[in-house]
Amino acid sequence: MEKKKTSSISPHDHLLGFAPALMRHYRKIRGEEHTLSGDDCLQEKIPFGIDTKTDCVFYRLDERTFEILLEEDSRFLSYIMEAVTCNYVTLVRKFHDTQEECASKRLYKWFLAFSSREGQYRAVPHGFTYAEIAKYLGMHPVTVSKLSSALKKAGIIKKEKGRILIIDEARLKALI
Repeated sequence: MEKKKTSSISPHDHLLGFAPALMRHYRKIRGEEHTLSGDDCLQEKIPFGIDTKTDCVFYRLDERTFEILLEEDSRFLSYIMEAVTCNYVTLVRKFHDTQEECASKRLYKWFLAFSSREGQYRAVPHGFTYAEIAKYLGMHPVTVSKLSSALKKAGIIKKEKGRILIIDEARLKALI
């Protein structure tokens, strides 16, 4: 497996799970020991972890190492801040999409945003189940399954070796 070198974070390269540790780190720097009332996401009980679904190398580090890297490595800090910003923008877009668009359009856009060109088709990375896609899009897994089945019957997507392949990108885009 070869590590991709990119200058920015793409939609399928998001880092998740580090925000509570990042907030605890900056609260410590400011000398604040307690979180704001009702601010459950900052409580010490939330464990540290970084999760990502990419084709890159998987790294695991403890929270202390994370703090040291934030303080001593400006490139690491820059990457984390870009990830925070990217996650925030994605969350805001996702919220607006759920308010303004029907489920089918949200799913079709997700297929295009989270897939990448592989040969003649676009492919959604391994590991994305209908349940995960549904959770990300804020819909029921049965909805994702039914919409995907309709796309399969229409010859727009297919499942192969546990992956979703977009075999007619133009028709998928036309549905949006």
